[in-house]
Parts: sequence; C-alpha cells; structure tokens
Amino acid sequence: MNVGGMKHLCIQVQPHRAVGIDTAGVCGLCHELAESSAEIKRFGAFEGNDEEDYINLMFETRSVPRLWELLKEKLYGDPIHGPGLRGASMAMCQGAHGWDDYLQLYHFDPAVILDKLTNR
Repeated sequence: MNVGGMKHLCIQVQPHRAVGIDTAGVCGLCHELAESSAEIKRFGAFEGNDEEDYINLMFETRSVPRLWELLKEKLYGDPIHGPGLRGASMAMCQGAHGWDDYLQLYHFDPAVILDKLTNR
C-alpha cells in the first residue's frame, strides 16, 4: 500500500539460517535507527511461523532508495549483527503497484537475482 507517498520495505529474518543470530539485538538496532533517522517514518517488528520462525522488520519511508542505502550501511554493515543478518534474511520493497510487484533487494542466497532500485 502506498499511502500519502509512503512506501514500505520489509526485511524478513529467518533465525534458523544463522545459528546464534541475536534477533533481539537486530530489532534493537532497528529501533535505534528508526529513532535517529529522518528516512524512517515508522518501524515495527512482527513475528510469524510458516514451517519455520521468522521476523518481519517493516519500515515505512518516503524514499526507499535512501532508506535502503541507510540499512545496507548501518544494519547489514553492522560489525556485530550484520554477518548473521546477511546469512539469514531477505529484503524487499513495494514496487510501483505496492506488494503486487515487489522488488527483491537482498537475499541470503547469492544465486537469487536482485532487482535494482530507481529513484521513483
């Protein structure tokens, strides 16, 4: 859903893919980023289970490209949480038609073809 120019970016963390990943620490870092960055308008973490446990880290922003650059640097690049996150997550954002044409920005499997962001 694109409400008032806002777009959503989701990072799904699958803890079973990275033994020892500190999901509470990852969520804490996301909360810190949400409080300190003007790029993040809203953040929430939601747990689920679809045969395996997962956590969806949901970000709302006006600029997905700027938010994605921030998350790559501060979250995926974090020396403590980044390695586990890179091995256990997927990141995607809404496309021009919401989630109907989402863009795959990151995937724990390097064989997955990723989409490119444009400044739309």
